[in-house]
Amino acid sequence: MRDHALDRHPFLALPPLALLATALLVLAPSRTAAQLVMEWHVGLGTSGEEHVHEGMQTSDGGYIGIGHVSETSGSRLDMLIIKTDADGNQEWQRRVGTSGQMDIGIAITETASGYVAGGGLHADGAQRRALVGLDLSGNVIWQRTYSGGGAAAVRGVEALANGDIVATGYTNSGEDGFVFLAEGSAFLMKTDASGNEIWNRTLAGMQGTKVREETGGGLAILSADWVFEGGQDVLNAKLIRTDSAGNTTWSATYGGSNHIDPFDFDLTSDGGFAIAGHTTGYNTQNWDCILFRIDSDGNETWHRIFGQPRGYNASWIHDECYGVRQTADGGFVMVGGSGDEYAYSASGHPAGPSDEWKSYVIVTDGAGNTVYEEVFGDGPGQGNNAAEYLALTDDGCYMVFNDTDSATPPAPNNFGFMKICGGCSNCGPCGDGNVDEGEQCDDGNQINCDGCDNDCTNSTTCGNGFVCGAEDCDDGNTVDGDCCSATCSFETLGSACDDGVACTNPDVCDGAGACTGDQTPATGCFEAGSGKIDIRNYAGGEKDSISWDWKKGPQVDFADFGDPVAGGTNYSVCIYDLDSGVDRVAASLEAPAGGECWGRSCWISKGEKRVAYKDKGLTSDGIQQLQLKPGRAGKAKLKLKAKGELIPMPSLPITDTTTLQVQLHNSAGMCWSASFDVSESGNEAERFSSKY
Repeated sequence: MRDHALDRHPFLALPPLALLATALLVLAPSRTAAQLVMEWHVGLGTSGEEHVHEGMQTSDGGYIGIGHVSETSGSRLDMLIIKTDADGNQEWQRRVGTSGQMDIGIAITETASGYVAGGGLHADGAQRRALVGLDLSGNVIWQRTYSGGGAAAVRGVEALANGDIVATGYTNSGEDGFVFLAEGSAFLMKTDASGNEIWNRTLAGMQGTKVREETGGGLAILSADWVFEGGQDVLNAKLIRTDSAGNTTWSATYGGSNHIDPFDFDLTSDGGFAIAGHTTGYNTQNWDCILFRIDSDGNETWHRIFGQPRGYNASWIHDECYGVRQTADGGFVMVGGSGDEYAYSASGHPAGPSDEWKSYVIVTDGAGNTVYEEVFGDGPGQGNNAAEYLALTDDGCYMVFNDTDSATPPAPNNFGFMKICGGCSNCGPCGDGNVDEGEQCDDGNQINCDGCDNDCTNSTTCGNGFVCGAEDCDDGNTVDGDCCSATCSFETLGSACDDGVACTNPDVCDGAGACTGDQTPATGCFEAGSGKIDIRNYAGGEKDSISWDWKKGPQVDFADFGDPVAGGTNYSVCIYDLDSGVDRVAASLEAPAGGECWGRSCWISKGEKRVAYKDKGLTSDGIQQLQLKPGRAGKAKLKLKAKGELIPMPSLPITDTTTLQVQLHNSAGMCWSASFDVSESGNEAERFSSKY
């Protein structure tokens, strides 16, 4: 699994609340520009690394968020709950957990006497599914853990009309701590108001994600499950309905042959459902947000894909949605994060560069058509704010719970509470014939180049993404150096650009608006004396892997590795097909300099003995480990391990080529190379392996 916005952000300072209404707005209009405004944004927590997973508005008009916080060592976690008043001022926070163990908070609900938190707490030598009862002041009044094999946790919790509690989640997972999608066994459990178990049911799914009580007392559960579609295993969203005793009455999956990561759902006014998540399917270029509309009989009515709110290269941008609610007018609001997790970096949008994650807010009508979409943060260059959950407020606004490193001290990453409200009255979508606030024009249609384009900007506007009139090109920005100039003309043939792939060099403009890179392997590299490569490409992607060893080459000094730890040297693993002089980049994996991976520095150095990149979360192209060890001739070593669905896999079997060349490049200009004879290798549809 990718991702995600949870482990990537450091942290800054809190302006006075009185200034927040005007000082913090950063939005990326796609239809009508000023329809939403950030009223205020605060970051709250401890001096540790924190991540929020869920939240709600409370009956007193305030807000409550739940997630986890790193312990002092940085590798273990505690459950963290934070309560604010209606203006975002902290009222209390509560930390729950066992020192030196994994304890996480994921879900929260309000009861008649306080709150019930759900997550995973350490008990009997493992992470167990857990519920914690708190009073209105945040004092723990009871705490329960429940048996089950493997690592386990509650992911969704709901207070029923009769005062009982229902919870869903997973058991039998092989991974403790917070995981986005657990490979385990789904369950549905009912307890009394004090957390005493009434019944427990196993569900057909790998995890229960959220649970809602339906009219009449039945229960609906969002789950995720593997299905075999289109000749491969893919992950789908799954809905399960039960009676009031937890007995399954029906279930259905959504997504078909398209991979879906589902994270939230809502009951709709007509007895149906709205499901939010993100997908790599439906011909998307990377992760994009997806919204499913399901009728009361469980049939998919429609789905809609959303992404690229800042217009950067879709091949590198992740648009990941985690929360959805139906609005009072029958439409929908969905939130998530938008940013990139690669060595790719682009700028030019007023909300900030692609490397900065922003809270992505999408509002649709009842048919899923975009009414407006915007990104919110604290300004370009100020940091990251990736939305993780959503609540509707009693005054018609939205509370966006986000991971923030820009809103306030004292931590590198805090719980973000961001209140967003409507910014103009009677605002309608672009194309309704009314020129609303933020629109340059509105001619009542969605046709481009007729004087008013389908984003309600004039057709003569360079940078709106539509090529009209005398424009040679329009790439959605007004910056030079990307082959379409700031004045929307083609940049000169041969001028420098960046195609976003570190394995191509040099990159030049073709004179017709495209940036092309030379796909020839680098020369002058440190050549291996021996090595091996193993590439495994399986249906579904979860079990994909690449491992590569470079050994017994010439002397490599520690200085040759540059300084990836401090953030000065990026690394790229480049796999080339070489066929009779026609070279091709078959795959490119990026290990960017600096950064945090799973709550710790991605890069570590053991003096001058070795430097290594390690990422348990596999967030950058699936790279789990990249070890660089200097040494005299014959003693230096390099080792790559990557796994999972994020790997940009080369096609197997390797065809129409005699040589597969693997190189490691760094941004300091150094490279290491090894070549493998395809004819003397194991070369099959699911695996390529070779050594020499």
